Parts: sequence; C-alpha cells; structure tokens
Amino acid sequence: MRLSSDEYFIELTKIVAKRSPCLSRQVGCVLVDKNNIVLSTGYNGPPRGQEHCLKCIRKNTNNIHLCRAIHAEQNALLFCPDINKINKAYVTYSPCNTCTKLLLNTSCKEIIYIEDYRENEFIFNQYNLNSIIVRKYDK
Repeated sequence: MRLSSDEYFIELTKIVAKRSPCLSRQVGCVLVDKNNIVLSTGYNGPPRGQEHCLKCIRKNTNNIHLCRAIHAEQNALLFCPDINKINKAYVTYSPCNTCTKLLLNTSCKEIIYIEDYRENEFIFNQYNLNSIIVRKYDK
C-alpha cells in the first residue's frame, strides 16, 4: 500500500536522523515545499570539519549549552536553497526554542514531529502560532 505524504516524510526523517553522530540523541529534519518536494534535510552533529564527540560532555547534567551539536533543523535550514519555499518541517523531536524561532522566521506553515522534546508546551505557547500548525505525528 502506498504511503501518505506524511508517512513518507516521517520515514525519511527517521532515516536522516541515522546519519547523526550524536551520542545522546539522533535527530532528523526534512523540509518540503507546497508540492511535497524535499528542499533540504539535516541531522544533528558537530560543525562541519569538527571531530565527532567521543563522549557526551553534557550527559547527566542540564548544561545543554555545552553541547557542540548543530541541531537538525538548523542544518536543514543552512542548506535549504530558499527558506521562502518551505511549507512543512518534519522532525523526529519537537523543536527547541531556538529552532522554533528559526522555523517561524521562514515561510513554514506546519511543523510535524514524532516525539516530544523538553518544554515544548511552554515553547509553543510563548509564540503566536496562529499562522503555523504544530502537531505531533499520529499514525
């Protein structure tokens, strides 16, 4: 049976996440246009040219700011040829505060995520999300 567009992009997002060298969490992002054409993909990991982490320096702490990884959404946006064509963002985890702001600053109309990350209720409530749909993927 043929996959729906959501199913297809969710599965693609999971595959993209498998490229992540992160020891803590593998995250993937797929950005698509209004015609369901993939514009860009991204996964979390250290900046280009930097060595992969051999141990997680923030493990067992709340010092998220110590992490060297660029988020999947950030990488996808960095390599997107035209952020004004983004219609949907598919991500394995709900975006953090910074990634939510970045996506809101594009033409993105919908964010679809698989798993809840931290504080997503607070993050989504602090912005006027009338112009964008944020939803957890439900098979």
